[in-house]
Amino acid sequence: MKTLYLDCFSGAAGDMFVAAALDLGVDFAALERELAKLGLPQLSARTERAVRSGIAATRFIVEAPEEHAHRHLKDIENILDASALAPSVVEKAKKTFRVIAEAEATVHGTTIDNIHFHEVGALDTIADVVAAAWCVEALGVERIEASAINVGSGFVDCAHGRMPVPAPAVLEILKGVPTYRTDSNAELTTPTGAALVKALASEIGGDPRHTPTKVGYGAGARDLDTPNVLRAVLADRDDETTRDRVVVLETNVDDMNPQGVEALLERLFAEGALDVFTTPVSMKKGRPGLLITVLAAPAERERMADVLFRNTTTIGVRYREERRRVLPRRFETTIVEGVEARVKIAALPEGGERVAPEYDDAKKLADQLDLSVAEAAEAITRAYRDSKR
Repeated sequence: MKTLYLDCFSGAAGDMFVAAALDLGVDFAALERELAKLGLPQLSARTERAVRSGIAATRFIVEAPEEHAHRHLKDIENILDASALAPSVVEKAKKTFRVIAEAEATVHGTTIDNIHFHEVGALDTIADVVAAAWCVEALGVERIEASAINVGSGFVDCAHGRMPVPAPAVLEILKGVPTYRTDSNAELTTPTGAALVKALASEIGGDPRHTPTKVGYGAGARDLDTPNVLRAVLADRDDETTRDRVVVLETNVDDMNPQGVEALLERLFAEGALDVFTTPVSMKKGRPGLLITVLAAPAERERMADVLFRNTTTIGVRYREERRRVLPRRFETTIVEGVEARVKIAALPEGGERVAPEYDDAKKLADQLDLSVAEAAEAITRAYRDSKR
């Protein structure tokens, strides 16, 4: 399984994430073309080489005019929805900004709709998040892992005044994530960096169990007393390491309007759940009820529990960690009558492959070609197999 491992020994920031991907070989010209799809002509980006504590690295620099207006989450989502970016990139970017919005809302005692993004809503940060989301796809990785995160120490000045390091929003984002501090007297992990790791990584803080194939370094803007770089490692995981851990969350409800279940499942998947399913159960006094089960990465446990509390009538959530074995898999793109469609290819233990079209792409193709979803899925599979002959 092709894996991207983020070694956050000097923290994490959005520009460093992108820079590390570029250092791994992602094409900068292609990235520029993707950023142009945002439809924000006032944005531009460039790269430069840097050395931090003797380590040669890449810097990613977005240049944008200074703004005085502050955006809400909906403003950023509107920019993303109006763009020509691939739906999967938009989804990753939206998920990252929602992680930030929820943390900021908690810190400031308000709702995500009322949060004013200051530095995080600026054009350069929007570009950083979109670039990071696209780089993940450009690298073709099937899984992202991260080390424990160095958050730094001291104080930082921001739009709200002087804040302790880690900033309150960073600490809120990283609840349930292994972190540590050093005496570098600097903010090493920004809200954007923390949100990207939290939104995209399947496992944070575990021991790396892989074979490194390529290493890239993304440089921060400053020289510090420690190497101010984010190290990104492309690696292969063998069959044994496709066994990982998931957290299983469960709750029983018997007083919830069933019309809310669809919205609940959509929200859980949007927040990063690996799978969600419901089971009819008989509860006390013979009342019919619903057992809601959520599978997620262990680092997502608190986030999933919060979604269940906010979107159901439950007053308690059970959880446990379990091991699982998953088939090595990858995504590829094929073309059906000029329309791009993704397929998931799983490698079977005895050899051979299982091909499954992505449902969203099959549905989109069905709408465009006036087919049933089943017919569109069959056309995608046939096109993929024909392309391999």
